[in-house]
Formats: sequence, structure tokens, C-alpha cells
Amino acid sequence: MIIRVVIYIALVALVIACQSTNKENNTTNTDASSHKGHKHAHNDKENTTTKENFDCRHCGMPSQEYPKWKAKVVTETGNVWYCSPRCMFISTLDKQKGPKGIKSIEVISYYDTKPIDAKTAMYVIGSDVLGPMGHDLVPLKDKAAATDFKNEHKGEAIVTFDKVTMQMIQALVDKE
Repeated sequence: MIIRVVIYIALVALVIACQSTNKENNTTNTDASSHKGHKHAHNDKENTTTKENFDCRHCGMPSQEYPKWKAKVVTETGNVWYCSPRCMFISTLDKQKGPKGIKSIEVISYYDTKPIDAKTAMYVIGSDVLGPMGHDLVPLKDKAAATDFKNEHKGEAIVTFDKVTMQMIQALVDKE
């Protein structure tokens, strides 16, 4: 009786091993020689897509760990992520090193934590709220929200996207 059980277990293990080996061969051998003349259309998406890098392009911090602060620059070649508006501005204001072919930029609105167009957002500078890198520009969806935030958090100024300068960013960095 024990011998039958041992033989049965061995056979089951052998069948399972053969099935997993067969599955591995079917999924990993996709070159032309493994198909032996078999022709069909392949979905090339898997071969042409690359894994998206969510690390901040400026400082290297993982942007996904800062969902309330992350910024995304959409370019002709893909998404470029930043851990904060400050890092995004440092990068995009540098025309030589910054991302090329920018289509759009998104930041996260402070109060409702929803993505908004960075170019229409209002930014509060010099508040008592710190971002992942320290003192930051706090994005808000409109002037009313920015005014409320500035008053509640001792902000120094409200600026629009096109008024942000490298000198403003440097002043934030210097506060560290």
C-alpha cells in the first residue's frame, strides 16, 4: 500500500513538472526557429514598450511615494515624473537639460489631491507646508483656493506657472 502511494505521488510530480516545463517553453521561445514554420501575427506591444520610470528626473526620489506632490510632464516620447513641483520647475526651467517636446504638465492640487494642468494652476510660495524636498511651490486649482491656502499657511506670494523663475526656486532651496 505504501509503495502504491509513493508511486502515485511520483507520477503526479512528474506530470506537474512536465506541464510546467511545457508552459515555460511555450512562453519563452518566441523566436522564429522555435516556431518551425508556424506563422501568425504577434502583438508587438510587449516588445516595444518599456517600463515607465517613476523616479524623479531631478533628484531621483520615487515620485509615487509622494502622491500629493508628484508632477508629470508628458512629452512626445513619454512621461517624465517628478517628486514635487519644485523639482519639476528646476528641470523644466533649464531649457538645455530639461525635457524636450513637452505636450502637457500635471501637478496635484493641494486641497482635493486631483491632477490639474500645471500651466493654469496657481502656486503659493513660502508657506509653512513642506513638500518631499522641503520648501516647495504649493499648487492649487484656482485663485480662491490659493488665497485661502496663502492665508492659512503663512504663504509669501501667489504666482502663476509662467511667472515662476529659477530665482524663486533657488530662494526655496536656500531656506533648507
